[in-house]
Formats: sequence, structure tokens, C-alpha cells
Amino acid sequence: MKEFKVGDTVRRMEDFSGDLPIGQVVEVSRVDKNLLMVKGHNSWFCVDNFDLCGPKYPNPPHKHADVIIEWAKGADVEKWGELSMKWLRSSSPIWNTCVDYRVKPTQSQKEIKIAKLEAKLVKLRSEL
Repeated sequence: MKEFKVGDTVRRMEDFSGDLPIGQVVEVSRVDKNLLMVKGHNSWFCVDNFDLCGPKYPNPPHKHADVIIEWAKGADVEKWGELSMKWLRSSSPIWNTCVDYRVKPTQSQKEIKIAKLEAKLVKLRSEL
């Protein structure tokens, strides 16, 4: 029995229902034992009627592809500073594969309030 997972790209090889033409390439949206559902269709299909397609692109994605996409959408990016041993803001990253990058984590309102109160506490202690 063939095993597919959500997100796989598959090609319809046999057509018993007529709902999806032979040769059509689709993305798997749900899997349940020997059945699968594909994006754009609300019908279950037998996995035996599909073959897994190869990768969409011949080369593997860039090491930082996910971070690059978020950066392009406007997210703040940080890189790991080997000398400082902490995350540093990177306004114009060069996407060197030898450097670690991440999307800057966002603080919740609770975390922001705690940080402000802690800073205030430090200030008050210094005034004693």
C-alpha cells in the first residue's frame, strides 16, 4: 500500500470516479489509511490511484528560506553573534549559510509589562 502525507504532491494515475482527471497533479490535504483527499476537492480517493510526484524544484531550498520569506513580509531578523554569544539585529542580512538567522521573537503584552516592572524595580533599588 502506498503511503502519502499531507502536503505531498501526487499525480492521478487511474480514473474510476471521473471527479479528478488522469494526469492531474494535486496536493494531498488529508490522509486516512488507504484514502486521501486533495486540495480543491471534498471527495475521498483511493491512494492506489495516485503516484507521488518528484520535488517541484531540482535544488533543495536555501538553508534560511523560511526566515527569508518572513523577512520579505516585514519581519525583524536576528543573526547569532559568535563573539557576543547572543542574537543581534540584522537589518540587511546577507543570508550566509555559515550564519544562523531567526525571526525576532515577539513579546506578549504580559512579557513587556514584566520587563518594564523589572526595570522600574532595578531603578528603585539603585535609589535606596
